[in-house]
Amino acid sequence: MKQRHPSLPSGLAALAALYFLLSSPAHATATFNCEAADRNIPKLMFEGHMPYDNNQLLDFRGEIEIEPGRTIELGKQDVKKSYWKKTMAFELKKQTASGTIEIKIRTGKSADDIEFPGTYEVRAGGKIIKGKAACAGG
Repeated sequence: MKQRHPSLPSGLAALAALYFLLSSPAHATATFNCEAADRNIPKLMFEGHMPYDNNQLLDFRGEIEIEPGRTIELGKQDVKKSYWKKTMAFELKKQTASGTIEIKIRTGKSADDIEFPGTYEVRAGGKIIKGKAACAGG
């Protein structure tokens, strides 16, 4: 006579299997970062992650200094548009006590799919600051 081992009820086993399927990462993610590649602005940098198969941001953090020593934090909620395929493009809008800051970054195609040279434009307090950006991803 075969001895039966206790097992999970079939409904509970199905729920456990569903949990593991839904909790495992469905898509591989890529890391990106961008920064000002010149001294036209004291500081501009950000980084984040997005899936390889779409442009939905998983996370994002960054900083900008329009005036030296006055750091303004940037978060995912400040990103209005993001794109990364053959080129990268980001548009951010941050409301601060002293007004609105708008940031646009555009890159060209990457020769190695890792480094993406481009440009940035920052609008804040009636000023427009333009310069070179260096982005990378992988």
